Amino acid sequence: MAESSDLDGELGLEFGVQAEKWAKAILNPPTLLDKLGLKVGMSIAVLGFTDVCWLDDLSHATALSADERFDAILLMAEKPSALDQIAHVTERLNPRGMLWVVFPKGRQDIADRHVFAAGNGAGLVDIKTCRFNALLTGLKFVRPKT
Repeated sequence: MAESSDLDGELGLEFGVQAEKWAKAILNPPTLLDKLGLKVGMSIAVLGFTDVCWLDDLSHATALSADERFDAILLMAEKPSALDQIAHVTERLNPRGMLWVVFPKGRQDIADRHVFAAGNGAGLVDIKTCRFNALLTGLKFVRPKT
C-alpha cells in the first residue's frame, strides 16, 4: 500500500450560506406534524385512521358535520374506493385549507397516479408529498390560487 502525504492533515469542507440551516435540520429533524403543517389551534378532521396517536395532543374531529369547515382534513385511503370521498371532503375545507390523502406505498391498485387523478378531479392541486411512515405516504392538495 502506498503512502500518501497529501492526505495527511485536516480536511476542510465549505458548505456556504446553507450550512447553518442544514445543521439545524440535522440536529432538530422536523416531526410528522411539522411536515404535515398541522399546528395547535387549527381545525383538523382525521378520517379513516384506526390509530391517531401521531397527532399527539392536537384536537381533531373524526367525522364531518354538515356545517363545519376545517383547516386540514386527513383522509386515509387504504382502498381505491376511498378516493371517491375526495370531492365530498373538499366541500368541508376552509378556502385556504389543505387535504392530505394518505395511502399505502407500493400498491398498484391505489398508486400515486390514482390519488393525483382523484384530487385533481375534485378541483384541487397537489403541492407536496410526505413520508407518513414506513408503510404509508401522503399527498397534499389545496385549492388552486385564483
